[in-house]
Amino acid sequence: MPKKVVGIILAAGQSRRMETTKQLLNFHQKPILQWVYDICGESDLSKIIIVLGHQKKKILQQMDFPQAIVVENPDYKSGQSTSLIAGLGQLDEEDDAAMFLLGDQPLLNKSTINLLIKSYQKLQSSITIPVFNEKRGNPVIFDRSLFHELEQISGDQGGRGCFNRHADDIDLVEVNDEGVLIDLDTREDYLNLLKKNNPEHNKALLEVIPFKSSELISVVGGGGKTSTIFSLANEYADKGFSVLVTTTTAIFHPDREGWKYDFLHLGDRQKVLKEHYTLKSKITVAGKLYDSNSGKIKGYLPDEIDALYSSGSFDYILVEADGSKRLPVKAPAEHEPVIPLLSTTTIGVIGLSCLGKPIDSDTVHRLDQFIEVTSSSIGDCITPSILAKLIGEEKGLFKSTPALAKKVLILNQADTTELVSEGGITIRKIENSGEEKKNFNLALICKMKSDKPVIEIEYY
Repeated sequence: MPKKVVGIILAAGQSRRMETTKQLLNFHQKPILQWVYDICGESDLSKIIIVLGHQKKKILQQMDFPQAIVVENPDYKSGQSTSLIAGLGQLDEEDDAAMFLLGDQPLLNKSTINLLIKSYQKLQSSITIPVFNEKRGNPVIFDRSLFHELEQISGDQGGRGCFNRHADDIDLVEVNDEGVLIDLDTREDYLNLLKKNNPEHNKALLEVIPFKSSELISVVGGGGKTSTIFSLANEYADKGFSVLVTTTTAIFHPDREGWKYDFLHLGDRQKVLKEHYTLKSKITVAGKLYDSNSGKIKGYLPDEIDALYSSGSFDYILVEADGSKRLPVKAPAEHEPVIPLLSTTTIGVIGLSCLGKPIDSDTVHRLDQFIEVTSSSIGDCITPSILAKLIGEEKGLFKSTPALAKKVLILNQADTTELVSEGGITIRKIENSGEEKKNFNLALICKMKSDKPVIEIEYY
């Protein structure tokens, strides 16, 4: 049986330097301590113990800990060691280890907690510590063999006193989670947290993607191709440029999702040019015909789109170059993607909502090709490592990109802090797999259906 790791959240302190009860401070419509508990509740911890002291009654009135054992530390004024001991006192004989979490780390995510647990279960080291950018952080796991030693600690030092005595049996686990370093001791810390994690600090696509004055951009993958295309189209239009949105395969009618555009053309490419000269619309959506049964607009051949680009009639042409049946992730078939030869940029999109789901037809389009490219099996859990293979392999996400075209990776659907972190882990997996696999110029972690979708940026 896997070793049981219990989470002990230390939240009894007086917050002297903060000059207010930091456990109750609001962060994105929720108290900070509630964030920590909620993440623990979603993790692989076998149970959760919360140690309260200062303002216990007020905390319990404002928060909900349905799955936790709440213990009061009446001696909390004597330092963190008393809370540590109070938490240990709630453990049972079958509990193999304790993970000590701080009650003021709202950016910590579930995947980090689970990664630490898995590493402990595999190595069974005396101490397991997360490391981000070569800096040690929290939470820390202590094996049962150290419980008696921890119970002898006094004052405000916590469990760090054990580190030097057991330096030869410490497991340092690299994580892609800055949250392990961020706790809130002062009001300045809290204000910096709010500033750094304010959605207003996200960026628009054109703030970070270095496009030229005129481009033919092909968009491939799954999990947000069309939303990426129309986000770009509207950003270009807002700057006064003319944009053509089209496809080499098929694209849903823009009215289906309420996409903003100025004119819809159905017919051959010569009529597209003629009507554009007449109407001077900012965003034109065009295709050869509309299929009412599928709700899709059928597109043009690649050389027809090359001809449209060569005419210079549009500042930017955005092409949906393959299909994904609205699934978050796909691998290209032999005949895909259908990228025009003159494409200057290929944008590869993956929906991060696929992470943690099984490899099956409900999540993956082109299942056989996906399994081949990623060396995986049906039913395997989709992980950052599997996505890294899909992105880096020659027959993967950026297949058939013209030799001189830029490549932009967009990891979309980053709707939670955890998925943002998982996106970062995916990018690091590619970085660590060798230069030949890091075959793109820019990687973005995005929540595409927002005014400023770019959350994180990595340039290469």
